[in-house]
Amino acid sequence: MTFRIRDNQLPKPQPVPGKVRRIAWDDPSLAAVHDRFAAKTHGCLVRNALAWDEYWRWDVDDEVVAMYYDAADEPQGYLVYLLKREIFKIKEMVYLNDEARRGMWDYVTAHYSMVTEVSGCNYTNHSLAFTLEDSDIRETVQPYVMARIVDFAAFIMSYNFAEASSGDAITFRIHDKVLDWNEQEFTVRFHADGTHTLSAEPSPYTAEMSIGTATCMLMGYKRPAYLKSIDRLTADAKTTALLERLIPTGKAYFSDYI
Repeated sequence: MTFRIRDNQLPKPQPVPGKVRRIAWDDPSLAAVHDRFAAKTHGCLVRNALAWDEYWRWDVDDEVVAMYYDAADEPQGYLVYLLKREIFKIKEMVYLNDEARRGMWDYVTAHYSMVTEVSGCNYTNHSLAFTLEDSDIRETVQPYVMARIVDFAAFIMSYNFAEASSGDAITFRIHDKVLDWNEQEFTVRFHADGTHTLSAEPSPYTAEMSIGTATCMLMGYKRPAYLKSIDRLTADAKTTALLERLIPTGKAYFSDYI
């Protein structure tokens, strides 16, 4: 999701106990805050040194990094931006709590006299317009990145299911025209200790789908009930309800390589 905000639509300053300071692009606190953000954010890339090198490859000389510090002087969020031709271009805004979000938008608003527009990228399950007093802004959503499960068995064994109960079981009947090791049934059984295993014994609850549908469903891009309604998922009502309970809500956040 991309957005554009006119200068007269910027949010009014809100008092926060912390402060914003500019830091160097290679300050270790930047990567540390992103690691904390990625750990609690669905689908976010965990950036290693190579990923950070790619992140800075093009505009590092012109981009500015601003960090929000709380009252205890602990970093809680950062803003990477470029100010050029009266446009405040937000490359990335990451915050660990709402205080940091408000503090960084106060920082953006402080540039009111220098800009005519603020633009940037967001993620689709967080509408910026909803948080603004003047919500008549332009938000544009377009497909950006494709995901693909290469090894369904390995993926499903490391998947963090939500609200699974001991004794639950579901069979995924996967169709994959490219990778034959995915072209089979996978039965997942849940146990009292919170773990799950693959079982050779089928479950009475079977969901049939392509590997592409499985990917977008398990990554949270589309919900099971919707996929069933457009014939991308074959399952009865009880199986669909079970999938709705097992799969975490929330869409994946992926802001790299924009």
